[in-house]
Amino acid sequence: MGRWTYKAGDRPLHLRVSSVGDFLNRESVVVRLIVAATDRQIRWVETTPVAELTATLARRQGLVLIAGQMGAGKTTTLHYLAGQVLQNQMILTIEDPVEIVQSEYLQLQVNRDAEMDYATLLRLALRHHPDVMIIGEIRDAETAHIVVEAALSGHLILSTVHAMSIAGIWYRLRAFGIPAAILRQVLIGLGYQTMVHDTHGPMADLQVAQGDELVTLLQEVRDEEAAVAVENAS
Repeated sequence: MGRWTYKAGDRPLHLRVSSVGDFLNRESVVVRLIVAATDRQIRWVETTPVAELTATLARRQGLVLIAGQMGAGKTTTLHYLAGQVLQNQMILTIEDPVEIVQSEYLQLQVNRDAEMDYATLLRLALRHHPDVMIIGEIRDAETAHIVVEAALSGHLILSTVHAMSIAGIWYRLRAFGIPAAILRQVLIGLGYQTMVHDTHGPMADLQVAQGDELVTLLQEVRDEEAAVAVENAS
């Protein structure tokens, strides 16, 4: 896996490359073209959810998570949201690899050969005292716990996680061992994004839960968890 930058006319394209060979020694290569959020205006199916999540970031502390399928543009959306409201802030990103180059951000890249995984870089980042952290993805329990601890300490954290719905984000974090009471403290905004297409090209469809809607959702999933626990105990 790797990345490089290709210049198309006067605009740079960031290419993310993954290759693998099969048992017949045939090589398969996938190249993803990443256009930075600042390079073009993202087309949204609806702009209201984007505005709601943008307003949530103004709180400057807590945890905002976006789920969705691979290729749905989750990382691009995080960078876009940060760029709307977090000017003049120290923004630190941790990605694997860095997909969107932002010269005004401090960007760290996972390097497992150098024993620099998400968890290690997160610990380093916390010592650097950034105003905001963008974490490319919460992939394991260790990373999830460090991200939650950072949010509890007053940082604003933006990240992505694999889940199949907004409510699924809660269950994913619970599967990582995060206590329900802690999640209710740190979660300030959740989103689920898909990519749809019309005659003009791709559009991002972002559904969000924040404010009172998020409070209601978190209560519903906690009640469902409690009901399942009672059922399993009987």
